[in-house]
Amino acid sequence: MEKNLFVVISGNIGVGKTELVKKLNETIEGSIKFKEPVKQNIYLEDFYRDTEKYAFIMQVYLLNARFRQHKQIQKEIEKNHNIKIMYLQDRSIYEDTIFIDALLELDKIQLRDVKTYKDLFENMKESLKYPDVIVYLKTDPQICLERIKERGRECEKNILLEYLQKLQNHYDKLMNELSKYTRVIILDWTCFMDVSEVYKKIINID
Repeated sequence: MEKNLFVVISGNIGVGKTELVKKLNETIEGSIKFKEPVKQNIYLEDFYRDTEKYAFIMQVYLLNARFRQHKQIQKEIEKNHNIKIMYLQDRSIYEDTIFIDALLELDKIQLRDVKTYKDLFENMKESLKYPDVIVYLKTDPQICLERIKERGRECEKNILLEYLQKLQNHYDKLMNELSKYTRVIILDWTCFMDVSEVYKKIINID
């Protein structure tokens, strides 16, 4: 690694992002991980209990949390520009739009709320720099659903396969778009890959 790297681990719910971030952080000396704001999410349980009521406010909450985290990473990179550090983020702000689009397709959110949300996102995006690398973990939504059930979070027990399928479709489109602005690595995550191999791909070693 020749310089600081801002690396995002992306992918559908349940694919295995958090575990990979954890293992990369444990393996790569000097790396810093930034967790997805799940435990701190004060709307998550309400969202899964009554999606239509809480869809907009939860997405705004998450957008704000990810914006704050992205800005924090940018500040850390500027402060430590002479030190080789890999900043590992569990899901990025760019992925948030995927969720609101899927909710719209499922008629769980009003179109006016989506427009308001996206206008806010575009304003926020102007002050952000794209990550250096996005690692997109991809597998069949059915496998994601099985992994969600295995981890056993009570609030996630009613997640529908249809929701995960719509998220997957939007993920594919988003990664194609983001590849115009930064390096996107797509990994088949049906079977977990050795962390050392993922690291080699991140730093572009064959």
